Amino acid sequence: MANKKPKVSEAILRDAFFRYFDVKRQISVLKDEEDKLKDQALEYAELFLCKDKQNVIVEDENGNRATVTVAERPQYDYPEEIKALEEKLKRLKKEAEINGTAKVVGYTKYLVFRFEKDKVVTD
Repeated sequence: MANKKPKVSEAILRDAFFRYFDVKRQISVLKDEEDKLKDQALEYAELFLCKDKQNVIVEDENGNRATVTVAERPQYDYPEEIKALEEKLKRLKKEAEINGTAKVVGYTKYLVFRFEKDKVVTD
């Protein structure tokens, strides 16, 4: 990778990197806030917005509109024999990766950011 030539200038790449960094930081902060709010937001939608309706259209003070639906999906607890098969398959996949019988078909590159939650820097 050291011999790879950039398609654009280093300054453009640096700006893109730090903008991406900032976007990821904002997403991290917003995900934390989302987790804190979602139970009360669901309760509000169930009790006051949707009531007996399938979905409703809501608009905030800035004119942003969305269709809101209180959806649900079942949660399953599978029989022990299925749980055992899932564990066995997981173990067999890992063994195949280790012993080389699983074929690597490619790699995906990605960035990982671990933000310090207590040291969020804002403008």
